Amino acid sequence: MNKLLSIESKLGFVNLPFAINFPNGSLEQNGTCEFMTEQCRKFCHDEYKSDLFEFNTYAFFKKFTTTEIYQELQKCKIEAPLVWFAESGDCPTLIETKILEVMKFLSNIGILQNGFTRNKSFWSQANEIKEVRIFLTVEDMNAVQELNKLGPVAYPLYGTEQVRLYIKNAIWLCGGGSLTGICGQGEVEIGDDMKHPESCINCCEVKIGCYA
Repeated sequence: MNKLLSIESKLGFVNLPFAINFPNGSLEQNGTCEFMTEQCRKFCHDEYKSDLFEFNTYAFFKKFTTTEIYQELQKCKIEAPLVWFAESGDCPTLIETKILEVMKFLSNIGILQNGFTRNKSFWSQANEIKEVRIFLTVEDMNAVQELNKLGPVAYPLYGTEQVRLYIKNAIWLCGGGSLTGICGQGEVEIGDDMKHPESCINCCEVKIGCYA
């Protein structure tokens, strides 16, 4: 599962895992957080800690054309039921079209896809693809309800390591984990007193949280 896609290219050997991640930080830092805010920058756990793996993934998407990426993906063996996009970093305008094509490819072979973004254009297009749910991270509570009419929205609760997910008429409180800041080690709260251990696979199976 940690080696979902293996792509051999002129760039070298690039692995795209269960989560297709990109480097944090501004575009000027060779990061992918094109739409970062001051709040986001302040509370980001990994802004200056992106690893070579994430930079290589970003370089791969920048260097190769959509056709070349698609051709390489056709050679890959898919080993996971779902894929997260931009668990770190974001999907910037520069590679937006290429990422959308990858999503369509994965959708066509039945792979569920989730993720967070601050790129509104990418968000609106991604959620038109079958089996894809991308949350738009929004810090303005006044805008949450209106944007939620257009698609799933995430409202970060900075300092708590939790996020409120708005999916149609449902609201989920997820997180509390110490490792990722949002998912993986916390709980999904259901109603006032029911809680469910947080895990992508478990949440997907019982249709809660991101997969509700």
